[in-house]
Formats: sequence, structure tokens, C-alpha cells
Amino acid sequence: MIEKKLVEKDIEVVKTTTTIETRLIEYYTFKEVDYLKEDLVNHLGFESVSLLSQVMDSCRTRNNLPYGTRCVTVMRETKHSDVRHNLEKLKKIIEYYELSSQLDD
Repeated sequence: MIEKKLVEKDIEVVKTTTTIETRLIEYYTFKEVDYLKEDLVNHLGFESVSLLSQVMDSCRTRNNLPYGTRCVTVMRETKHSDVRHNLEKLKKIIEYYELSSQLDD
């Protein structure tokens, strides 16, 4: 799912003078978009939060709770069918977390 590649890139290096050096940079391809390592970790975190927000909104809607309902109340009112309804999104959050953990190693 994530492909790692090394790319030669000209980088501006400032020591006593500014010079251009060619260095190998690690890029990670995820869903056909190239990211630096920390950018990919941030993107995976953002995707996870977005999915969790969708799950919470879905649970609120299915239980006729207003948008501003606190998380604790949503958790208390959530039924098994709500979790089953959102199972694929929850699995995707776990997948993104595992991918992010692999990058941190």
C-alpha cells in the first residue's frame, strides 16, 4: 500500500556560502501521491481523524442525537448495529494507524 523510493534531488545547502548539492531523498507513495515521511504520517493521522469524525456523525444520526452531542453520550447511546454499520471505516482507521506505526520504526 505504501511504496518507498529514493529520488535524487538538488538541495540548497547553507554553510558559509550557499551551494546546491544533489542528495537522495526518501519519498513514500500512498494512493498515487508522493509524500515525505513526516508528511505521510501527518496525512494518515488526518485521514484517521476524518474517518472517526464520519463514524461519530453516523452514530449521532442513527440515534437521532444533535450534532453537538458529547462523545461520551454518543458512546453510551451507540448500539451494535451502529458499529457494524461503520465497521469498514473503523478497520481503515486501524490500517492507517498500523501504516503510521511502521513509518515511525
